[in-house]
Amino acid sequence: MARVTRWAHFPQPEDRRENTLTHSLDSVILAAVMLKIEDEQGIGLQLDHAKILLAAAIHDFGEGTIGDVTYRFKNDPRVHDAIETIEKEEVEKIFTNLSSSIREIFLQAYGVVDEKSLEGEFFNAIERIGYIFYAITQLEAGDQNFLEVFHRQNPKLVELGKRFVSVRILYLDLYEEYIKF
Repeated sequence: MARVTRWAHFPQPEDRRENTLTHSLDSVILAAVMLKIEDEQGIGLQLDHAKILLAAAIHDFGEGTIGDVTYRFKNDPRVHDAIETIEKEEVEKIFTNLSSSIREIFLQAYGVVDEKSLEGEFFNAIERIGYIFYAITQLEAGDQNFLEVFHRQNPKLVELGKRFVSVRILYLDLYEEYIKF
């Protein structure tokens, strides 16, 4: 996963490029922070912490084997399902040699990414805020191309902010100057 670089559709120096391993670690840390905010300041949502944290750690294992697929292509309805199927098959191969009970825990956590559930929605918020945090570092380095990330993510994050206080605190309140475009 360390060899797979992300954000290939943005021209940027190699030393500022994020890799999948770093993104996954950042996702775990962000998930832990967001879960803590929800526990302390949220509306008492019963989130499965272990499942979300494991999902954050392994959600891009498929990307680690097939490489990064740009956001635009991954979300293109003509190829979306095929890409998801291939990534899922690759992830299932990774877990093949685990005992069935352990494999099931990993596959359930991996499945959170696409679930229509409270955990799935929360994980979606983690991913999107992670994109924003990465974009902020690039904007601070002078790369205005990353304003595009705000344009793409803002509508969904505004919606997610209605449900999750952590989204309001870490995004809507914190980066108000970027999202009033």
